Amino acid sequence: MINPAFETLNELLRQVFPVAEAAGHAILPYFKAKHAVNAKEDGSPLTKADIEAHHTIIGGLTALETGLPIISEESRTK
Repeated sequence: MINPAFETLNELLRQVFPVAEAAGHAILPYFKAKHAVNAKEDGSPLTKADIEAHHTIIGGLTALETGLPIISEESRTK
């Protein structure tokens, strides 16, 4: 069940947008930087920026306590 504080989509989006913005700010130091690209088990690329964005988004969404599941491509990353 969705947390009653998020009864409307607009209210949920109002609180999710800052999470997305924070993730963007978190990866700025990696923009144009030379850094290694690792490969996931399936061979797709994985960068430090990917991991930084993942942690920022998961932390931000978890703090909202929406009651919704959080699914991330990087959740299975070792």
